[in-house]
Amino acid sequence: MKFPAFFTVLLFASLASAECYYPDGSLGSGLIPYNTEASVTHCCRESDVPLSNGLCFSSGLNAVVRRGCTDKAWNSTACPNICIAEPFKNGDAVMTPCGAYGTFCCGQDGDARSCCESGNGTFQIAGGEPQCNATQTIFSTTTVSATPTATGNLATSTATVSCSASDTSVEKLRADLKSKQNVTIALATVFGVSMAVLIAASVFWARERKRLNNDSIELRNLKARLPMTLLEAAKK
Repeated sequence: MKFPAFFTVLLFASLASAECYYPDGSLGSGLIPYNTEASVTHCCRESDVPLSNGLCFSSGLNAVVRRGCTDKAWNSTACPNICIAEPFKNGDAVMTPCGAYGTFCCGQDGDARSCCESGNGTFQIAGGEPQCNATQTIFSTTTVSATPTATGNLATSTATVSCSASDTSVEKLRADLKSKQNVTIALATVFGVSMAVLIAASVFWARERKRLNNDSIELRNLKARLPMTLLEAAKK
């Protein structure tokens, strides 16, 4: 029996069934790994449009969001190393776009607006392509006016990120992910059954080897006693 084959199956299954985590290492419930063929990948929610820069676009929130990563320690460069400090490290981080192209602040509250207006705490994000063969980048459709309104807030326009029916749809991505999850379950089942058979065979072989060893010892003892028995019979 070749043990490397079992370890190969185990490795593949563990990669394909990778969990998603937030920056503090907590489990990201409801998150789905974007690229299940990669050793480490960023995660989005089922309703999101995953972006090539490791972020996600939420149509429900109308915003770019930093979700999770399959590296629990978040040491991999594949993890979106953005908005990972308090109070965002244990959950999703919605980002507020500021006036300059690709400039953002963490959060979507008054603090984020103040961050954009003052420029203190802003950061740059490279444009992310929606991963559904759409031609536009996310930041080309997300704009913000740098001029404060009467209320002192920044005026934002509506972001539009969509994929036409002719493109690789998000629904297909979800179907692919679910299909891979089913394959993972099947592989895990096969691995579990195979390991059970291996353990049972090992136990059987150990017992059989012990029995044969005992039989061998008994046979040697019998052979050793046989000449003495014959000698005693001859004396009689």
